[in-house]
Amino acid sequence: MLKAIKALKPFKSLYLDNTASYNAFNQYHYNLWESSSVYPSKWLRPILALANYFMTDEEKPHFIAMDAETQVEHILPQTPKRGSQWNADFDKEKREKWVNHIANLTLLKRKKNAQALNMDFDEKRKIYGGKDPSKVISCYDITKELYSNYKKWDERSLQKRHDFLYEIITPILHIDRARRGI
Repeated sequence: MLKAIKALKPFKSLYLDNTASYNAFNQYHYNLWESSSVYPSKWLRPILALANYFMTDEEKPHFIAMDAETQVEHILPQTPKRGSQWNADFDKEKREKWVNHIANLTLLKRKKNAQALNMDFDEKRKIYGGKDPSKVISCYDITKELYSNYKKWDERSLQKRHDFLYEIITPILHIDRARRGI
């Protein structure tokens, strides 16, 4: 075991040197936390699934398949219906800033995503939390958390969720320490 760990040290050093020279940590940080357009990235679903795994208190969390059934849900819809609360709460500029931001994205199964579509947050919240008997509860903790922690969805909520996800994801990937050279 000790030999295996010693053998990995040169690879770790090479990895950190290469990521530093390619500025990978800064690119990761920008793309995930500062960019207003993290969606549609190939790595988005795995990052959200990773956050979901670390939110659960189960010893053996359920495996999340990266298939067509696991979809990325926009809480603030990409195209809100005319006359919806979304249009009252988010002008065009605010919508463009937040709609594809990681704080506005979560995981849903295809069927639930089709139910939620462009609904107002009150209706989506019922789907996320399973409080409407005609709807199906989400199986993802990262989505059920929206029901538990948010009564409305506005810029303050988005910033709060950004901070929440940052606190979960960044330590797992050890990116923040690597960016600072720790």
